[in-house]
Amino acid sequence: MKTSTATLLEALVNRQRTLQLSDRAFARKLGISKALWVMTRQGDIRVGISVLAGVVREFSELSNEVLGVLAEHRAKPRKKKGNRDNS
Repeated sequence: MKTSTATLLEALVNRQRTLQLSDRAFARKLGISKALWVMTRQGDIRVGISVLAGVVREFSELSNEVLGVLAEHRAKPRKKKGNRDNS
């Protein structure tokens, strides 16, 4: 079974192809940088709140997938980098 994240990314890539938008133009539509879109699309970084906000704003029909991604994030928190002492 595919994760909500995989389903959302697949839907976004398909939408980008359908709209025939470059990475830069698609990122602009989502309100994010080209670099952020490319890294997210490639799976280098996880889908963040700025990407999710852009999806809800531009493609509201994908809101259920966004909620699924948020549920996945809640179930599996992001690992913290390094051993920084936050005191």
